[in-house]
Amino acid sequence: MEFICLYQALKDEFSTHGNYFAMTKKFHDLYHLAQRSCDVNPAMGSCMQQEDLMGKVKSLVQKCVQGAKPLASITKTMTKYRLGLQLEHGRAS
Repeated sequence: MEFICLYQALKDEFSTHGNYFAMTKKFHDLYHLAQRSCDVNPAMGSCMQQEDLMGKVKSLVQKCVQGAKPLASITKTMTKYRLGLQLEHGRAS
């Protein structure tokens, strides 16, 4: 709130020189987002886990594509991915 008050003071001080410190809708919305940020769980906004998964999938696909035909590489990739999930969760068969 202090920032908004200071910004408003700047706007009032320099209002005779032009509209250099206009309060736009986006500025107002940004203030409310900052207010609500203390209620947000950081894990809900983080995409680091998804990026890590994409890196692992990319590595798997690169290894499965080498020397395989297109349709066979898809089957090979999905089979190894499924096996990896089963090993991860302890029920490989």
